[in-house]
Amino acid sequence: MAQRSDPFHGSAGAAGAAGRGAIPYDLDAELQRLLAEEAAAMEPALTDPVWGSPPPTGEAALGAAGQTPAAAPAEELALDALSQSQAEELRRRLWVEVEEQYRALNAEVGSRRSAFQEVSNLLEGTRAALLRGAAGVSEAEKLLRQAQGLLQARDDSRRWASTFGFGILGYQLLFLLVFGGALIFDRSLTAWISPITRSAGAGAMRDILPFWDTMIWGGIGGVLSALYALYWHIAELQDFDYQYNIWYVVQPIMGSILGGLVYLVVMSVLLALRSDVATAAGWLPAALACLFGFRQKLIFELLDKLMEVIGLRPLLQRIGKKG
Repeated sequence: MAQRSDPFHGSAGAAGAAGRGAIPYDLDAELQRLLAEEAAAMEPALTDPVWGSPPPTGEAALGAAGQTPAAAPAEELALDALSQSQAEELRRRLWVEVEEQYRALNAEVGSRRSAFQEVSNLLEGTRAALLRGAAGVSEAEKLLRQAQGLLQARDDSRRWASTFGFGILGYQLLFLLVFGGALIFDRSLTAWISPITRSAGAGAMRDILPFWDTMIWGGIGGVLSALYALYWHIAELQDFDYQYNIWYVVQPIMGSILGGLVYLVVMSVLLALRSDVATAAGWLPAALACLFGFRQKLIFELLDKLMEVIGLRPLLQRIGKKG
C-alpha cells in the first residue's frame, strides 16, 4: 500500500510519528510568521536619527532616555523653585532701594518732613509688604515706584524753578513797575496824553478813561496773585510745573481786563440804584478790581451765576459742546 506524502514532513508516516510522540505542528502560527517576515523584508526599516534604529517605545523608551514617569513633575518643581529664588532676589533688591529712598528723603526734607508725608507713607507701606515675603513683592514694587515718582517730581520742580521761575519772577516785577509807575506818574501821563485825546482840563487819567484806575488795580491784583502762586508752588509745596507757565503770563493781563469789567459792573449797579455815582463810588471799584484781579476765579464764578440768572448758561453750554 502506497504511503501518502505530506508537503511539510514528506509522508503520512511522519505525521503519524508526530502524532505518536512529537509536538503537534501549528499551521496557522507558521503562516503568520512567514507573512510577517515577508512584510518586513519588503518595507524599509524605520530608523530614528538619534537612536539609529527604530525608536523605542513604552518602558524601553523611558529606560533609554534615563527618565522615569516622575521626571515631568520634577521639572515643574524646579521651575517653581526658580521663580521663588527670583522673587527672593527681587525682594532683596527692593529692600535696598527702600533704604536708598529713605536716605534721599531725609536729605531732601530735613526737618520739614511733613511736606513729604505721602512719600514716607508709601515707603512704610513698601517695607510692610516686603516683610510678608515673596507674596508681597508685587505690592511693594508698586508702592516703591510711586514713592520714587513723587521724589522725581520734586527734582523736576527744583530744576524747572531754577530755569523758568526766575524768568516768571522778572516778568511779574516788570508789570508791577509798569502799573506802579502808572499810578505814581498819573498826572504827568495825563498831561502828555491830554493833547492827543483833546481832553483839555483833565486832571487825571480817570477823566480821560473812566475805568483807568480799576484796570491798573486789577493788573496789580493779577501780579500779586502770580507772585503768591510762584512762591507757594516753589518754596512751600515744591511742585512747580512748567506746563502752567502760560497761567503766570496771562495773570497781569487778565487782572487788568477784569478790573475794567468790575468798573462797568459797579457803575451800572450804582446807576440802577440812582445814587450819586461820583460820591458813592470812591475807592470801591478800585478795591474790588484789585480783589478780583488777585482771585480771578471769583469773578468768573459770579459771571457764571449771572449767565445762569439771565438764561444764557444753557446756551453757552450748548455752544461749548458744539465748539
